Amino acid sequence: MTKYTNEVRSIFKSLKAPYRGMVVDLIEYPGHMALRVYDDNLAGFSDPQLIALAEYLYRLRDTMRSIDAPVEIERVPGAPGNSLSAR
Repeated sequence: MTKYTNEVRSIFKSLKAPYRGMVVDLIEYPGHMALRVYDDNLAGFSDPQLIALAEYLYRLRDTMRSIDAPVEIERVPGAPGNSLSAR
């Protein structure tokens, strides 16, 4: 059974990243989901912007967890692919 419910979708779409160009993909694995961010994308932001982006990711994760959605934050090497995106 999918963990990507209408409630998760609503949270993911409603909480916007603090800066344009930030790519976050929501990936579903067996048993949990991941908010995936990419090293190549993060490299374009300054240190203060990275702090704000981290706060955004934790807020997004914690809001999803508040409805019992199993979600983690996942940082991967490389550039973004073509998945669901909060751009």
